[in-house]
Amino acid sequence: MLGAILRRVTGFLPIGTEEDLDAAVNILEWLRELRDELPELSVTGGTSSLLRPPVFDGFYYSEDRGRWVEEAVSMFVIDVPYAADMLNDFILLLETEFSNFYVAANSKQDEIGLSVSELIYTTYDLG
Repeated sequence: MLGAILRRVTGFLPIGTEEDLDAAVNILEWLRELRDELPELSVTGGTSSLLRPPVFDGFYYSEDRGRWVEEAVSMFVIDVPYAADMLNDFILLLETEFSNFYVAANSKQDEIGLSVSELIYTTYDLG
């Protein structure tokens, strides 16, 4: 993948309750399994923070709640080789599946953050 142009997707998974943690574990596992399940919508690599103990304390202002919300979060970063149209499909898939994982875990979570940036990925031969 020397010199490949990739998009980097960063996500923030709430892990403040056992239900949230279960959902996050399942999401990270699902991201790795995408290559087998949906090869046309899979990741080329990724990184995630530790789940236990939580590494990040996230915060955001919720217009719906009218206040700041703070919670323990895990952050992940994945790289995908998609053009803009395919990237939109991928983000919609993430939004739907992440929501499904939190609902299936009986989480009360109502917001998850995702961001996308462009990346020029270069490897170096260190040998």
